[in-house]
Amino acid sequence: MRVNSIATGKIRYITGRGGRLDHGLSPYLATLSDDYQGLAVDSALLSLPIDEQVQRVTDFWLGASGGHLIVNSYGGYLLMLSLIDASQAPERVLMLSPLLGRSIFRESFFASRPPREPVLRKALEEGRVQRPGYLRIVTGADDEICCPLLAQSVVDQLRADQIDILDGQTHSLARESVSGAISAFLAVD
Repeated sequence: MRVNSIATGKIRYITGRGGRLDHGLSPYLATLSDDYQGLAVDSALLSLPIDEQVQRVTDFWLGASGGHLIVNSYGGYLLMLSLIDASQAPERVLMLSPLLGRSIFRESFFASRPPREPVLRKALEEGRVQRPGYLRIVTGADDEICCPLLAQSVVDQLRADQIDILDGQTHSLARESVSGAISAFLAVD
């Protein structure tokens, strides 16, 4: 019996880089639905060429028709790449601390440039990234991976439904913030 189970329909989850389905957020999400599946962005997936990684993510979310898709960090980046020139998009997406492109933080001398970043940036500028039916992004104001300014720009370009930039939070969002965002996301019709 699932103690925390709520009537949510399908829940699909794509982890961040190095994520696992037996640890972290995945076991919690599995308690919220009797129809839960996850895709780990683990070493096996990351060892594939980027085109194959994107295809695996596409195949995964295509199987989530009518459900809720939650993506974390680099899983969000792979989702964005999969939406370039796509003929359809997932119906409902929650992105937690998504990597959305190049991030540069001069204060900490940190920079991140994921593969195909120029391709995603250009596709966003040209309006070629298919928008999910409902899109919510949650990130920390001090996120060193998901630059809040970049997140706001992507929200504006995709006309996302909601962005939450949480004060005092970094890339590893507080457990309470994640569970609150998930509860709110699952409650929206």
